[in-house]
Amino acid sequence: MTYDQAIEQLKSWIAKSNGAAIHIGKNVHCEFHQFKVYSDEEIASAEKALSWRFPTEFRTFMKEIGNTCLFNDPQLGFGIDIFTLDKIIKTHEELKTMDEEEPITDLFCMIGVSNSMGDHIGFTMNREGPNNFDIYCHEYPVFEYVNVSTEINSWRTFKNWLIKVVETLGEEII
Repeated sequence: MTYDQAIEQLKSWIAKSNGAAIHIGKNVHCEFHQFKVYSDEEIASAEKALSWRFPTEFRTFMKEIGNTCLFNDPQLGFGIDIFTLDKIIKTHEELKTMDEEEPITDLFCMIGVSNSMGDHIGFTMNREGPNNFDIYCHEYPVFEYVNVSTEINSWRTFKNWLIKVVETLGEEII
């Protein structure tokens, strides 16, 4: 599956679901909610506020899919929430000023959350791309996120992560 095919599949599921549970295959039923897609100008404004440019694939995602809840299973609490641009900026600012037991030296752009465990999804802004995207485990303090991701070799691109999520019908979110 290509990235463009993954985006088109998500758009199809979103249109079919319109917030209601749908069958997407292999005994998988879930909801898709789309709240807002963004213009190039809105994305550029968020990038200016973050002093960082989103990867091309994430820019495409925000223009085509945007602020959404994907693969939502309200009974089990699974799913992926992709934040609004405002919440992405707010979360970035909050993480910069968190009072941790050790200083946070990395800059994060959290774009959402995996609802199954409450793990943040996002980019480490000061890590060289393209493999600067990960699911950050809720069990660790923020100042350990980068070291843990490096140790378990979980770094990837947003593009490859999204393709895998769509290919596995949301079953391999992490």
